[in-house]
Amino acid sequence: MKNKKVWAILTFISMLVGFMISIQFYSTRETTRMDTRDISDLRSQLSKELERKNTLLTDISAKRALLNQYKQNEKQQEVIQIMVDEFNKTAILAGLVPVNGKGAVITIHPFIQSTPDYDQQIDSIVVDDDLRTLVNELFANGAQAISINGKRLISTSAIRNVGYQIQINNQFIHLPYEIKVIGDANVLKAGVQLAGLFEYFQLLNKEMIFEEKENIDIPSYNGDVTIRHMKPVKAGEQ
Repeated sequence: MKNKKVWAILTFISMLVGFMISIQFYSTRETTRMDTRDISDLRSQLSKELERKNTLLTDISAKRALLNQYKQNEKQQEVIQIMVDEFNKTAILAGLVPVNGKGAVITIHPFIQSTPDYDQQIDSIVVDDDLRTLVNELFANGAQAISINGKRLISTSAIRNVGYQIQINNQFIHLPYEIKVIGDANVLKAGVQLAGLFEYFQLLNKEMIFEEKENIDIPSYNGDVTIRHMKPVKAGEQ
């Protein structure tokens, strides 16, 4: 009887141990399966993130190249604009384009005499040197552009006598002389006064009238500009 009880107890213990072992094996297998699945998911996610990173890097590289191109084009536009501005300044200073601005109009004409003995007065002739003196004073006092009777003066303009007449840019001009000047009218007038030119033209029996103007139009030089005896110096040449 005891043996039967012992065998029964042993059998029950064996079954219990077997049941516990089977449960432990199942749990271990499920855990292993879950770990394997988690690693696979992580690898998949990592692969997707790496692919996304490469896409972003490619996009950033393309955007950076486009930005560099924009910067280069902007620099080129700045250089072009600087060249255009310098060309415009040079064209203005060279008298190749019409200009306008504040300044003065100086008129030189014979005195209108109503006295009976006017015919006996000496009506002195204005010569080229008289106009050159006036023009030099105006330039010395900041004149930026000058025309005489519609003839624009540039660096190569010649004011000269041809017989009893005056030529400017190979074209004759006659009294009254109208000198248009762009510049500071107060400074220009002060320079002319200090040079005594108002009194000088009175001695020639001519009246010089100085009028300040808010807006003066001066035409461009209409002659030919030919460079014959000089050429630009290249870098490194002396």
